[in-house]
Amino acid sequence: MNKRVIWLSGTAVGIFNLVTGGALLPASVIAGSLWSVFGASATFITGASVAALAAIGLLLYRPDARATGQGAGA
Repeated sequence: MNKRVIWLSGTAVGIFNLVTGGALLPASVIAGSLWSVFGASATFITGASVAALAAIGLLLYRPDARATGQGAGA
């Protein structure tokens, strides 16, 4: 591997961790607020609902045929 590829892979890991951390902070604040206002069950029901919506979204997702190279004539 050349040094540029190693540098870019390190950058990708850093960006991934930055985005993950940036998403975890508001998620924790929202979960804590739900827990304080509505109780523990509301927090877990909300988490399960969001996870179910994400799973449905993944099942319904169809990538663009041009992006995958599997279109007509490919």
